[in-house]
Amino acid sequence: MLTGILDVVTTRKGGEVEPIIRNAQKAAYILQIAPQAFREQAKRGMNQYSRVVSGKKKRTYEFYPYKAAEDLNVPVEHLEARSMEYEKQKVGEGDA
Repeated sequence: MLTGILDVVTTRKGGEVEPIIRNAQKAAYILQIAPQAFREQAKRGMNQYSRVVSGKKKRTYEFYPYKAAEDLNVPVEHLEARSMEYEKQKVGEGDA
């Protein structure tokens, strides 16, 4: 199911956005929804571009941006721009 995503990522040059994002805050920012809404969607399996991986002590939420772009009919460039905005915002908070 997700092999198509990995094929796209390996053929892309520059690696603009990570193939798998393991940060619910960042994924929610990219999708422009609340972090809790992203977590609930992932837990309930409401979409094909996120899932929950349960470890011994904590849950990890995985987000597949290339699959999300395909499912939501959004250009990958839009998600890449949101990802870069998140990173800039995070760097700006670290300076304060």
